[in-house]
Amino acid sequence: MADLVSAAATGTALLEHPAAPAIRFAEQTEGGVPADGLSRSILLFDPQALVRQTLRAALEARTGFRLVAEARNLTEASAAASALHPDAAFVHACMDPSELVHVVELIKERAPHCQVILIGAEQDVDLMIAAIDAGASGFFTKNSSFAEIVDAASKATSGQLLLPRSNLEELLTHLLKRRGEELQTLRKISRLTERERHVLSLLAAGEDNERIGKALVISPHTARTHIQNILSKLGLHSRLEAVAFVRRLGTHSELLRPSL
Repeated sequence: MADLVSAAATGTALLEHPAAPAIRFAEQTEGGVPADGLSRSILLFDPQALVRQTLRAALEARTGFRLVAEARNLTEASAAASALHPDAAFVHACMDPSELVHVVELIKERAPHCQVILIGAEQDVDLMIAAIDAGASGFFTKNSSFAEIVDAASKATSGQLLLPRSNLEELLTHLLKRRGEELQTLRKISRLTERERHVLSLLAAGEDNERIGKALVISPHTARTHIQNILSKLGLHSRLEAVAFVRRLGTHSELLRPSL
């Protein structure tokens, strides 16, 4: 955030007292509505006090927003999201993709309607995609202006997905490619019979021919025949590839469950 440089240059007024708790809860009325009646409640999650306090100043200077809590780590952010159910959360995104996914998923779990807006050090497309998949509503870099970031809270709560314009083409290309791959995968699954889907799910769980046979009350030889048919229909060459195929299904893996 380029504005942080000029903010830091003004002196120490924005620096948080070392003994002060990082998580701050604003006064609330019943139902989690801010006491001043403003419509959008905001959670800030960033380990750097300067970033939190500068964003706080930007938010408080605008009408229509209410900063309800600040957090410096995931534990504090999780507690604030669970207790306050904010409309939006600005989250520090300078972390590994797997860690970031966990952060977004945890906040969404604690506050399902919260729109998570990430602020990263640079435009990392892989990080953006991982965040979007996890449920994030926007991604900005610290070179973005305060006006862009604050406006994001309003747009995100209206259901808009907010991404840097410079990355839109690359992101859309990736998402369309992945969508095409998902459709191709679903078409492959549709070629399998219900019994074959069940066999594939057992295979992915690590079962061998004998255990698959016992589970389905068939012989190990019949289980082996099913597996060979599955590999042929899916265009795979080994059991290991079949296991990897199922893991790539993600949420679509439920399609392999047998009907009741």
